[in-house]
Amino acid sequence: MAIKHSNPYSGTFTYKLSRALLGMYAVFIIPYLMFDTYFLYIFSREGHKDSVFWYPIYSSALLISMLTILYVTYKQRRHINSFLSHFKNVEAFSPLKSCECTSLFGTNYAGLDIDKGVLLIIAHTESGMRNLLAPKDIVVMGFDVKSFKSAELSGQKLTIYTGKPDIPFLVISHRKMPALFESLSAMRNRPYGYDHSFPHYVTHSAKRIAEENNLNLVLSRFN
Repeated sequence: MAIKHSNPYSGTFTYKLSRALLGMYAVFIIPYLMFDTYFLYIFSREGHKDSVFWYPIYSSALLISMLTILYVTYKQRRHINSFLSHFKNVEAFSPLKSCECTSLFGTNYAGLDIDKGVLLIIAHTESGMRNLLAPKDIVVMGFDVKSFKSAELSGQKLTIYTGKPDIPFLVISHRKMPALFESLSAMRNRPYGYDHSFPHYVTHSAKRIAEENNLNLVLSRFN
């Protein structure tokens, strides 16, 4: 496990290009493989020689593609759950299901505990090519209603401005974000009292959890 003080969203050109190509592959190539594999299977059952040859190739390519997506998604969700389960088990963070948002492939998580007046964000970073298929770098940050500068909603994208120069903002996109933003705005007008610092507790616990799970924790120098 390593503690990193780096920009968590400044992916290299190669990283961004590779991510775009993988996205296009998932959107266009995989459906094409599924379509062709289906018909090659039918034709191969009828004895077409070309289909008998190409069916194993197409079906293998489809299987490898699907297994790769499932593996990366599983790893990302497992990373998030390793942190999230701890904070929930010790009852430091108890959000309602309606106040939790996880991105489609498990890259990012945001949750709001209205009763305690705290926000938790867990996000994989774009800090290197290795994180594209084997994600290990992760940001874990907790906020109370007084510990972030501001929040902004654009469509379904919520941006939290942290007030930290090296990690100035965190972005989560999800269909629940408009409702989450309204709850967060209303919370800032309530007089919450805190016995302990939730942001510092999250940072302290995240270091241990990251070490136990062999993850690289991206921290702000200004914690």
